[in-house]
Amino acid sequence: MASSADNRQPSDQEIAELIATSAADLLERAIELRLSKTMLKPVYAQHGGETIEERLTAMKKAITARLSDVQETEAHVRQELTDNWPRHATNLAPGSAILDKVFSHYGYRYKKEVDGRRLAERIDITKLDPEVTQFLKKIGSPF
Repeated sequence: MASSADNRQPSDQEIAELIATSAADLLERAIELRLSKTMLKPVYAQHGGETIEERLTAMKKAITARLSDVQETEAHVRQELTDNWPRHATNLAPGSAILDKVFSHYGYRYKKEVDGRRLAERIDITKLDPEVTQFLKKIGSPF
């Protein structure tokens, strides 16, 4: 990937700075994603009663409870992420959004569904953190 300024290969330091800058801009997106993950979990009809009416009523109660908690949950998520953002933005920001910002800087787009596998195929597995390697082995990856 060439630098947009002069067609040279960017340094590791330039990429690291671009990643940090990109992550720093993604606080609102991270809040939105964390809130969605927390509040939009499925509500299952199998639980909450014997009859269809009882199950639907239980589902309605669960959704109503979530609706009443939206503002409080959003405030909690916002506070937690905001408190940790200055030190941990690159770990808290959505990785695919960071990559898209980095790629965009060089005139490209990153789409996780399309590019994730191709990017993973280019990773030098000898440079992976041992913890990541162990995890990949545990889940059955060929690494």
